[in-house]
Amino acid sequence: MNIPSHALALQTLMLQAADEVRGSVLFGESLDRAREAVVPFMVGEKFPCVYLEHPLIGDPFLDVTVLYGKIEPGFCIESDAAHGTEELID
Repeated sequence: MNIPSHALALQTLMLQAADEVRGSVLFGESLDRAREAVVPFMVGEKFPCVYLEHPLIGDPFLDVTVLYGKIEPGFCIESDAAHGTEELID
């Protein structure tokens, strides 16, 4: 059995959440941007906690929060969105 990478597992979960008519209702136009932005944060040995936040009223969109537990030395996120966090992570 092949074990999917963290990035592939997250993408699969997000696509499953967007299946059928849920995609436009939950994510609006933000699903592809969220998938692209979050993939670089799927690093480390353990799958991080990923919170998807959708508004209860108004236009649909998506906020994503990624939380890590204990991280190993040398932990690095290869994303412009993480620029300047190296010292904090160390």
